[in-house]
Amino acid sequence: MTHMQGRIIVRAYEKGDELGIIELMGENWKHLSGENALRNWEWEYKQCCEDSVITVAEHDGKIMGHYSVLPMRMKCGGGDVLGAKAEGSAIHPSYRGKAGAAFLPEKERRNLFSVLINETFDRAHERGVDLIWGFPNKDALKGQVKAGYDHMVSLMSSLILPISIMKTTSTLIRKLPGISALRGSPTIWSTPSDKLSRITVPDRPSEPGVRIVEIRDDLSGLKGLWERFSDENDCVTIERSPDHMRWRTTGNVVLPHRMFGVERNGELVGLAAFTVVDNDKTVEGRITDLLGLKDHERELSLLMEGVVQSMKNEKVHILTTRISRNDTSRLNEEVFSESGFLELPRATMDVLVKSYGIPGEYVLKPENWYITNLFSEGVS
Repeated sequence: MTHMQGRIIVRAYEKGDELGIIELMGENWKHLSGENALRNWEWEYKQCCEDSVITVAEHDGKIMGHYSVLPMRMKCGGGDVLGAKAEGSAIHPSYRGKAGAAFLPEKERRNLFSVLINETFDRAHERGVDLIWGFPNKDALKGQVKAGYDHMVSLMSSLILPISIMKTTSTLIRKLPGISALRGSPTIWSTPSDKLSRITVPDRPSEPGVRIVEIRDDLSGLKGLWERFSDENDCVTIERSPDHMRWRTTGNVVLPHRMFGVERNGELVGLAAFTVVDNDKTVEGRITDLLGLKDHERELSLLMEGVVQSMKNEKVHILTTRISRNDTSRLNEEVFSESGFLELPRATMDVLVKSYGIPGEYVLKPENWYITNLFSEGVS
């Protein structure tokens, strides 16, 4: 649907808008600046498993506002729904607050941000999306709640494994309470490290029947692992399907990932997704996802021990991860603890939710959400 609202047109994305969107967003989203900006935008917004819902505000032929959601299948309690992650909210500074409203008809004057969000809500719901969610920074939180989102706060565990103490100080400081809030900025400071490609698959564990493998070309084994995990856990989380994980990890052109899995007698029972980035001369390994079956804690521990050792072999300075604190994540917390990870002071994460037909008493309880870096971060 397209409306003319005063001198601003709020409408659905049309082919060719991407150049204006990149111009608007490039200053704050590092991956949308430079020679790879178009490639990165197409990967993030057009190659995701379900076509994204993008709304723009155009004025005098230029894109001055942008809001989008990326549809993806989600586990929600005992079933699954089409969900969508809010991504890339941007308003040109000249159109924020009352300044933007001045370009709208007097009887319809609202914050332009709210107009973009509600237009996106309507179009996403028309597409069958039942659950929209996002993890805003502090600057965007208030405006999105005013636009119609419900807000909840999830308890999180931030975990680190220092390998080189001298090299990890700056990373540790950035993750401390107060300073860590800076990571909510849409700016991406990290750059991919060439050490990722040199990480070797861990040696076969000494335990009979257990094998660690790389999951790269053939992701079909994820289907069975995901189905069993989904049956075992009552939670809200993104689906770890082969298509989604290929796009999000091994096909990630912004921050390339790798995935190692652990098998017991030929059956995949756990996986770890990770990337390696350069941060201020510190090489940081990020465990972005860890998924395992409840009766295979030992195998998941062997997998994580192998990943840690492979990182150490390549002189990675620090390993980090972040997970929500609830029953579903308890297995992961135990595995990380056994591998030597330390917990930083307790942190929280703001979560925005817009649902259609899903009981609020379930979906608005943060303890029901299983969140990892792969779930919460935009492109990392």
